[in-house]
Amino acid sequence: MVSFERLTAAAGAKPKLLVALLATILMGSVLAQTAPAANAKVSLAKVKSPSKMTKGSQYVVSGVIKNNKKTSGPLKVTLSTTKGKPGPMVIGSKKSLKAKKGKTGFMLAVKAKNSMGAGKYFLVTTFKGAKASKAVSLVNRKVNPGPPGNDGTTGATGSTGDTGPTGETGPTGPTGPTGETGATGPTGENSGYTPGSTTGNDPLFGGIGNGGYDAISYDIELEYNPVSNEFAAGTNSTMEAVATQDLSRFSLDFDPNQMTISTVEVNGVVSPFELADVVVSPDTTYEDAKLIVRPRPQQWVAEGDTFLVTVNYDGFVQETTDPDGSWEGWVRYCRSGDPTDPANPDCHGSFTVNEPIGAMSWFPSNNVPYDKATFTTTTTAPTTHVALGTGELASQVDNGDSTTTWTWSTDIPTATYLTTATVAPLTRNLINQTVTDTSTDPDRILPAYNYYDSAATPTQITSLDTRFAAQQGLMDLYTPLFGAFPIDSMGDIAGWVPELGYALENQGKAHYAGGASGPSISATTQAHEWVHQWFGNTVGPQTWLEIWFNEGWATWGAWYFTSPTNPATQWTNNYTNPTSTKWQQPPATVGGDPANLFVGFASYTRPGMALEGYRQIVGDTLFFGYAQELLDRFAYGTITTAQAVDLALEISGFTGEDLDLLEAYWQQWLYQPSMPTITAASFTP
Repeated sequence: MVSFERLTAAAGAKPKLLVALLATILMGSVLAQTAPAANAKVSLAKVKSPSKMTKGSQYVVSGVIKNNKKTSGPLKVTLSTTKGKPGPMVIGSKKSLKAKKGKTGFMLAVKAKNSMGAGKYFLVTTFKGAKASKAVSLVNRKVNPGPPGNDGTTGATGSTGDTGPTGETGPTGPTGPTGETGATGPTGENSGYTPGSTTGNDPLFGGIGNGGYDAISYDIELEYNPVSNEFAAGTNSTMEAVATQDLSRFSLDFDPNQMTISTVEVNGVVSPFELADVVVSPDTTYEDAKLIVRPRPQQWVAEGDTFLVTVNYDGFVQETTDPDGSWEGWVRYCRSGDPTDPANPDCHGSFTVNEPIGAMSWFPSNNVPYDKATFTTTTTAPTTHVALGTGELASQVDNGDSTTTWTWSTDIPTATYLTTATVAPLTRNLINQTVTDTSTDPDRILPAYNYYDSAATPTQITSLDTRFAAQQGLMDLYTPLFGAFPIDSMGDIAGWVPELGYALENQGKAHYAGGASGPSISATTQAHEWVHQWFGNTVGPQTWLEIWFNEGWATWGAWYFTSPTNPATQWTNNYTNPTSTKWQQPPATVGGDPANLFVGFASYTRPGMALEGYRQIVGDTLFFGYAQELLDRFAYGTITTAQAVDLALEISGFTGEDLDLLEAYWQQWLYQPSMPTITAASFTP
């Protein structure tokens, strides 16, 4: 699947100190009544928020709280028509934010509902009486066809339905629909409700994804036995979503294989459901991998309303086989032998690596890269094992019965393919448990979740310790180039699953499968995965046609890790053999086949060369300005090929013939099924 892996991050805020402007000293009884000294003096500084928001898309508001004493309270973001005054439209909130004395940084995911009116607003952030306002434009989704070969959309759902605006089946005629079972509903109020699409219309993975809603969050609870590789009763996943149409039924991507779905609940009420096949390509069909939920008419969901769907399931957990034949998703943690063999005695848990569609092997979701959400993952497993999850460790509880319950949570929008729930015999590196981002003010000290297989030899541990210690150097190398580290923690997971054969940039926890002799991490692969935290994870692909964006940046960043001149050397070394078949697959089309997604030269090397060529054309200052502007504009969301190219043209400052030539440059390097002829040498110095 992936030989070089990905990792992302978005430019985090650079908090700036705000000084209290006024301190009033009151005397006598007035002092006793008002007691201003007893109240925390709170201010919001360096609040960073989007200037333009698409309805239904997710963004992050960040900043710093300054106060003169420890305090806590709700953090809220609203849309308002009045500057400095909170509005009635809440787009993000945290029930209780704990702010220490001095300065506390924060990041909060926000999303405007589709029911909110488009127009100009003020985005108002509030905490303990402090307010910060930023002007914002709220716009409707619109289709952006992009250049030839890119038919992705820029909207958060990326879907217009299977058969047009009326959905899959639509109403039965001008007299109004008759309901799912022929009834009009108890009050007739369900007229106009239609099924959500059963596809996200990804150009490569057509049957994957779903329409009719946007996912907001997932709460996953796993009861796992690593010996039998089974989820026990009590395993469930709850998706919170907002309806983007009047919704009579909807679907999720879930391939239970040998597991059993016991019940599906919509807003706490048991609902009928069925499973259907998913056709990804003419050569790839996943049987019973589309979970279609058919709520009763009383449970139908109005556009703009949020709803919860809980799926309860248990049984033997099985990996997904990618169209290229590789394994992904819930892959068994086997130190030797075949992870797909249920009888393999050398298997000790799970190693979750989901790219591109493997998440559906262990939890139901809207399994497309554009529908990012927040995650809470709670896993109960034997105390002999570590249970990982996406985000930061919220709790670790010894249950007193030889099991431990681990809970991980993140408020950073995350694509389903970047999540993890690895359960394995791992040991945490106790030397390197933090990494510091010195590009912010104040410095951000982040947790570093570094684990390695517990059977590693002393020599292997020494080598891994070197890689864990190198994380600070990677942070110091890349933050000046790409901007502040965009997520709240980082770590490298050195597993031992040699038959898997690749690494993956799971968000905040890059996974390395190791080799036949034990766990290992190479320096260049580690650098590759770290760059993904900016490009691929934080600024993500709108569709799988944007794989070139993920891997091109990570490849270029790994080259740069060797030396700043190495990208130019790699460009020269690879710009050869014009008749070679290596040039036949354009990066931005993937040859129209999902089996080609991870072809090395087309998806990794050639896009890395395209970026290096652009660097040589515009120079380092504009090139790294381009990198940082990508984060500023698209962080915590997704990007299309057209948007990436348009920004490169804009940043260049070129006009006239030079601009036309630069546009042709990108067209050749991304879409031409042969060796490009436009290079940096084509431009007049």
